[in-house]
Amino acid sequence: MSKHLALWSTLFLLHALSARAQAPLAIVAGDSLARDYINPTVNIQGWGYELPRYFGPGLAWRNDGWGGESTTSFIAEGRWANTLAAKPRFILIMFGTNDCCEAGQYADPNTTYRTNLHQMITDARAIGAEPILVQSPPIRTPDYDGVHVLSPGFVAPWAQAAAEQGAEDGVPVVILYDDLLAIYENLGQQQAQILFGLDNPPGSPDLLHFNPYGAEWIAQQIVKQLPGMAPDLAAYLVTTKPVPTFPYEAH
Repeated sequence: MSKHLALWSTLFLLHALSARAQAPLAIVAGDSLARDYINPTVNIQGWGYELPRYFGPGLAWRNDGWGGESTTSFIAEGRWANTLAAKPRFILIMFGTNDCCEAGQYADPNTTYRTNLHQMITDARAIGAEPILVQSPPIRTPDYDGVHVLSPGFVAPWAQAAAEQGAEDGVPVVILYDDLLAIYENLGQQQAQILFGLDNPPGSPDLLHFNPYGAEWIAQQIVKQLPGMAPDLAAYLVTTKPVPTFPYEAH
């Protein structure tokens, strides 16, 4: 390689690295339903892992989601401060499951939970970030007949509270609770569990978390709704209409 060619190669690499470093950052803040899982031996995934592939290289991504987190613990443990310190341009926020149902994490949907969401929204705006709320999805809890999914489900008040807080604060909210619950009800609890859920360990189904199929379903719902609610983030989408890939949608 000539000296000139080597110099141009070095300059090109430095330019590429500089462009990547200056790309606006989007961060996912949430619980175990949003986090990244990279263990190939466990068939579990969070939607925050699937979402970035729908966006072009001009937007950088980081997933701050972590298991067992509620709005209260995410703030109290310093995870939220760490998210803000990264100076993201966009923050997608999804909590509710642990605020609802995790021992020691309860936050009343109409008081503490909404207060925490309001704080997150206010904090995000204070650093120049655009907050986007994502409703927590329903749990695939069997109804008493063992055939249907329990409806409206334990998490419904928190999903509704997220929608109401988003409307009050004027921020986008990805609405998915009712749509996914309708799919679960149409499929029946057992088929919904097979399609979206996990059997870890075998014979003891995980009714809350998602397999890669379910995680991608959530990601696609976010992608489909962004153009109408968050055009600045939607501008980075590679496509606003992903090709349907799910058996349920194909039928």
